[in-house]
Amino acid sequence: SPLASLLWPGPRELALPRERKRHCPTLATHPRQLPRRRWGRVPIAAVAPASVPVRAGTMPGRYQWRRRPSSCRLGPGRAVYYNSRTMARLTWFATLAAILLGTAEQLAADRGATTCAERSVSAQAVYSPDDARAFATCAKEYLEEVGADAAYDAFHNDPRWHSSSTYVFIFEEIPDFSRARMFVHAADPVREMTAPGAFGDLTDDFGTDIIAEAVRVVRANEGGYWYYQFTNPETGTVDPKASYVVKVDWRGTPAVLGAGVYLRDLPSTCRDDEVSATELAADPTNRHLAEFVRCAAFRLQADGYFATWEFENEERWSSGPIYLFGLDLSGNHIFSGSPVRINGSAIAEWAPIGSPTDQFGGRDIPAIGATFGEAFIYYRAFNPGTGQRGRKVAMLKRVTAFGVPILLGAGYYID
Repeated sequence: SPLASLLWPGPRELALPRERKRHCPTLATHPRQLPRRRWGRVPIAAVAPASVPVRAGTMPGRYQWRRRPSSCRLGPGRAVYYNSRTMARLTWFATLAAILLGTAEQLAADRGATTCAERSVSAQAVYSPDDARAFATCAKEYLEEVGADAAYDAFHNDPRWHSSSTYVFIFEEIPDFSRARMFVHAADPVREMTAPGAFGDLTDDFGTDIIAEAVRVVRANEGGYWYYQFTNPETGTVDPKASYVVKVDWRGTPAVLGAGVYLRDLPSTCRDDEVSATELAADPTNRHLAEFVRCAAFRLQADGYFATWEFENEERWSSGPIYLFGLDLSGNHIFSGSPVRINGSAIAEWAPIGSPTDQFGGRDIPAIGATFGEAFIYYRAFNPGTGQRGRKVAMLKRVTAFGVPILLGAGYYID
């Protein structure tokens, strides 16, 4: 291999310095012609001219038994020998280098051959438009790799590609919902092989044909985000949806492949029955926590100070160990929906910076929340549900209400 040749360049490069070179003994033809001491197999890199007698059956350049002088120089009628210990080391290093090089090349080849179809792709992990983009891109790659028949079956039946409101759709690249055929619609197979217009007008509240908009996006940029309104199969309501669409070939027909996500933390989708303290308590995850805080932020931006009363008293925003709290940018307590009160006032979420009980070691957590806009933090707090202190995961979001910046937060306990 190339790496082995670098480690074992050849006899000329490995010869000792000129002042230490000496003439090699005349080429011998058999071990019996040499004294019985220090035998070894050594490579012959150069041999004597034809006038030097060589027994039949011996081949120049082959491994032959020879005495092992430490060095010699090339010359007429001379052969180059290596010390046997040096030869053993060089052979070992060359072999190891070849093995390592081959292994590295194989790993690189395997890494380059890895496709979305071989990686872990899950529809259950699509929570954001960026997730939808990765999901749709992998679906296109999967289609190109396995073909339309296998992809059709997987898009409908494999949980990697279909889960609740996350699914793959493919329709004909015709900018008219009354003529474009739907090839794949895993959430509602009844729509397949018919024009989407057969199920009603697909002009949404944004004013245009949604199929025409998707085709416009892929023709303008080969792929991109598509914002529209569509029926959510999980709720049955028409909700805003952000999808990512790309161009594909479906059995020889130009088509559009896409996948999207219905966002629950938009101003128009923060419904009381979907985003609430009760829902977060039932399924305490970072995703649901972010939805809860963002929906509360919309209310705070709209109602200002009056929203704090709702946060402290309405069941949607305060239920058991789940509640909202507010801080100013200096970390001072403003309000809290915690049911625990001392002399009628809610207890602070954590101790001030630099106090003996400061669990952040002097780190300015409010400044982090104000700088990043949104931040997850981890600390210990009093749990109203158990009456004891426990570990808590919280999210801070900077909100400006009537010109006043506020850090709005909420969290769930993991103990």
